[in-house]
Amino acid sequence: TAIGCRAAAEDNPAVQAVAHALGQGAKPPVGGFSFAKGNDGLLNAVNAQLRGYLGSADHRARMAGFGITATEIDPVLPR
Repeated sequence: TAIGCRAAAEDNPAVQAVAHALGQGAKPPVGGFSFAKGNDGLLNAVNAQLRGYLGSADHRARMAGFGITATEIDPVLPR
């Protein structure tokens, strides 16, 4: 992950973490949730909450505390 790479670079002066752009059509890896089959109500409720929160000022501020930047957040936001 970007955080892991930056942490390794901070601990070792011989290593450098460099941000890079994704190739055309490439998508960054993302985490996920799993739900029991048929539990559409919970799935839809969680998705609705995530759509409202991801990319918000609160989300960005919390992620910044872990070293996650807009470069990592923006490509994985729902469109």
